[in-house]
Amino acid sequence: MSPAYTKPSPGDEFRPARDQFEAAVAWLESEDASKLTHSALEERLEEEGRELMRKLFQAHLDLRAVREERLPGVMGGDGRLRTQVRKNDRALVTVLGVVKVPRLQYVQPGRSSLFPGDMALNLPEEAYSHGLRRMAAIEAAKVSYQETIASIQAYTAGKVPPRQVQELVLRAALDFDAFYSGRTAEGPEATTDPLILSLDGKGIVMRTEHLREATRKKAEASRPKLDRRVSKGEKKNRKRMATVAAVYSIEPFVRTAEEVMSELRPVRDAAKPRPRARNKRVWASVEKSAKTVTREVFDEAERRDPEHRRPWICLIDGDKHQIARVRKEARRRGVKVVLVLDLIHALEYLWKAAWCFFPEGDRAAEKWVTERAIRILEGRSSDVAAGIRRSATKRGLKAKRRKARRASPRATARNAGEGRPTAPTWPSTPRPGCRFTAFSVPATGTPWDRSASSRSSSTSSSPSCSGTSPG
Repeated sequence: MSPAYTKPSPGDEFRPARDQFEAAVAWLESEDASKLTHSALEERLEEEGRELMRKLFQAHLDLRAVREERLPGVMGGDGRLRTQVRKNDRALVTVLGVVKVPRLQYVQPGRSSLFPGDMALNLPEEAYSHGLRRMAAIEAAKVSYQETIASIQAYTAGKVPPRQVQELVLRAALDFDAFYSGRTAEGPEATTDPLILSLDGKGIVMRTEHLREATRKKAEASRPKLDRRVSKGEKKNRKRMATVAAVYSIEPFVRTAEEVMSELRPVRDAAKPRPRARNKRVWASVEKSAKTVTREVFDEAERRDPEHRRPWICLIDGDKHQIARVRKEARRRGVKVVLVLDLIHALEYLWKAAWCFFPEGDRAAEKWVTERAIRILEGRSSDVAAGIRRSATKRGLKAKRRKARRASPRATARNAGEGRPTAPTWPSTPRPGCRFTAFSVPATGTPWDRSASSRSSSTSSSPSCSGTSPG
């Protein structure tokens, strides 16, 4: 807890900070300090150092107040002049502790007061600094509000009650659209390299009232079987889909199918350097529809290549609605877009099929999946699908196992015509996939409301990633 504020004499604003520093040095030179372990010294110095920083902050604010010039009057947004001046101060809770901000207050009867000093410092309306707001937003995007409060108390000298933490997080997300709108491409790029577009979805558990209308109606109509436990099949209708998008330029990176598969191993061959994405813009939204975000992706791409002279490549996950949206938007704009199916998604289908033919944990399944993945990358996905069907028929798999098996050839055959998984002639395209974004549901499983989930988008990172036997 910060000590009571006592305004220093003019010209002596930094004396408290100097006294704090000298006291810390004297203590470190004492016999008592020599008997402590490193952890005890570390804890004491962290506390002392934070208080020293707080006093330096306070001294600077006091000095600014001394130097603040009294103005004849201050004009407000209402067009009225405030000419009466009073001395005033307000509290500001920072990561270093509580400080007092002395400043001049310009008043006029019947009008709101104005504080030019607050404007110069860009002070928030609430009592909590932007540093605390930033920390609250970053922590709340990863964990629950309760854990966010615990982190603030553990790593700062600022104390923020639970309700105020929620309000800080919501305020941090208010300028989300303005933040990203200011990071669009300024004009065409002077390059002929491929222009990469990428779209992916992430389901986020939401509070029922903030689900999309169709999902909300289904959730409200459902009746849980148990009071204290979610039964099988009852987890549906709890999520709202967020759309993650990216646009960037990258040099072509030619690889064979075998080279693509080799890069999926834990240890990669660094002999062949990979090109890096340039001018990469990544954004996401849980509030906007997937259709709206798809249009934003094409808007960004057209700002970079308005005449459609570069190769446009869109990385997809195979969702048929996503494919339809991309194709419709491409036709509307008269641009040819090559669709590239994310190999990681395709591999999941192959693994599901593999466990219909092999026991769990059998290393032969890995070889089986690798062989078929290489065939898919070589453009023979229809052959792979047909082979899996034949193997299932010959082995007489039961209906339950055939259901999992059918998912693989059906998806593989469908996407054979939808996307181009043949990476040998196309660039390496890191996608903004959900595996690497900051869209993480709180560790406690707390459902989000729509406004709170928007903040996660603003703290998201810039992700990247590279996918005689049966069949």
